[in-house]
Amino acid sequence: MLTYLHRPTQYQVGTDSVIVCRPIGNVEINFSEIIRVDRVYHDLLKKTTTGGAFGYFGKSETDLGNIRFYATRRDKMVMLTKNDHTIIILTPDNQDEFIKSLEAKSGRQH
Repeated sequence: MLTYLHRPTQYQVGTDSVIVCRPIGNVEINFSEIIRVDRVYHDLLKKTTTGGAFGYFGKSETDLGNIRFYATRRDKMVMLTKNDHTIIILTPDNQDEFIKSLEAKSGRQH
């Protein structure tokens, strides 16, 4: 039951933050904390055991180091790098729209 509550249900680009919507409570990542946005073209989750029926979430050790996942699947990944070098993985339905919206609302290119 706990994993069901932590699963991401939606990703939103708000006026000043990226919002990961979850039944247990939303996670907000302020634009001011994000220094880089990238598409991920390889499967970061193939060596992790953090996944299940409701997605992939939590911290995991990967090829890139420790990453916080808020993912619903293993493709269409977007990587946010924060100014403290924390890496966050999201899986919006449309990577291009998500990144364009983030760039437009944050007022900068990543």
